[in-house]
Amino acid sequence: MACRVLRDRAMAEEVAQEVLVEVWRTAARYDPGLGSVFAWVLTMAHRRAVDRVRSEQAASTREERGARLERVTEFDAVAEEVEVHAERDAVRRCLQGLGRFFRITLRTR
Repeated sequence: MACRVLRDRAMAEEVAQEVLVEVWRTAARYDPGLGSVFAWVLTMAHRRAVDRVRSEQAASTREERGARLERVTEFDAVAEEVEVHAERDAVRRCLQGLGRFFRITLRTR
C-alpha cells in the first residue's frame, strides 16, 4: 500500500515501519467488529502514506517559494538610465510649467 501511494521505496519502507510500530502500540484498540486486522493495518498504512505525500508536497512548495523570494534580480543599467532620463524630463516639464505660472502671475499684478 505504501509503495503504491508514495512511489518511492525508501519512503514506503519508513512508512511501513511507522505503521508497524503504531500497530504494536495500539493493538489493544483494534475492534474486530469494525473489520479485519488486514483492513485495519492497510487503512493505517494508506493514511500514513497520504500524510507523507502531503508533507512532501508542502515542503516542496515552501522550498520553491523560498527560492523565488531569494532570487535577486540583476541590475539593468539600460533600464536605470531610461528611468533617470524620464524622471529628468518630467522634472523639467514641471519646472517649465511653474516658470510660466510665475511669469503670468507676476505680469498681472
